[in-house]
Amino acid sequence: MKKISLFGRELTTKTIAALAVISVVAMAFTYATITKTLTITANEPFDPREVVVESTQLYPGESVNVKVHINNKASVTYGIIVNTVLDESSDGNCTLSYSGVEGSISEFNATEGKFNIAPGDGNITYTLSIPADAEAKEYTCIVNSDITRQAEFTSG
Repeated sequence: MKKISLFGRELTTKTIAALAVISVVAMAFTYATITKTLTITANEPFDPREVVVESTQLYPGESVNVKVHINNKASVTYGIIVNTVLDESSDGNCTLSYSGVEGSISEFNATEGKFNIAPGDGNITYTLSIPADAEAKEYTCIVNSDITRQAEFTSG
């Protein structure tokens, strides 16, 4: 059997085993876990939404475009569910119907109010009408638009 010496002293089997254990323990202490707790605020990516009306002067039988304007400040595309309706307190002669989209908004299923909005500005346009047989007077037409953000709509 070969003899092992350290600093001119012969090491016993017990001493060699003890040094091996110390080495393993020392190596175990050289690895550390680093933990960092982060507080992240997720901001709403949409500027305050607004409803824009092109004109408030109509003759019976005419229509005007009503646009729901949304600005997506984020760098990702979102799905939005938009429910735009006339308020119950609106005059009965007011009618509202979906017309189309423009800008960063695209249709996914307009019948269900599902759209996607890419980064940037966009509008969802509706047509507000007063029937041709309506009396010439002032009408109150109140448009409400609820918008719910979610993950982007994809086909399939």
